[in-house]
Amino acid sequence: FKMCLASEAVTTSASYLRVLQVLKGTAVTRKAAIKVLDLTLKKDDLELLKDLMRFMEPLISADHFPSESAEETDDLTSDEEYFQQELLLAKKARSLLSQNQLNTFLQFASTVNHQPKIWLERERKRAALVTDFKVALEVIHSQFHIPYPERLPRLADIRISNSLKFSDID
Repeated sequence: FKMCLASEAVTTSASYLRVLQVLKGTAVTRKAAIKVLDLTLKKDDLELLKDLMRFMEPLISADHFPSESAEETDDLTSDEEYFQQELLLAKKARSLLSQNQLNTFLQFASTVNHQPKIWLERERKRAALVTDFKVALEVIHSQFHIPYPERLPRLADIRISNSLKFSDID
């Protein structure tokens, strides 16, 4: 397992997690799974990430048996590992947002079963802050394959009334 991690063979490392779980127990497997998660995120392997998240869910939320307490094993607790997992996922989300990879960000959020709204709200003044609206619109159109409008109405063509309706635009 360690050799696979060192050589960044992420798929092989992930396959060893089940073996570690049987041979070493839940605490060791949780710690190893966090390392594989980090490497998987660095490699941008969304398919493996989906499988890894499914594997990790019961590990991270599992109750500790008395023989696997943090005092006896010097391992991180389940809560600390959950925090590490969330931190790694949030770091990846921030990276995708800061690189304007909105489509990939949404696929990533879906893969890890996380609400994108939460990350967007958290990053609204950092990575998700829109400073150049022209670039933002171009990114949205190109990444989501939205055609540009053929014709925009001129401001003079819009009749101002108490309530603007689409029928007011020629």
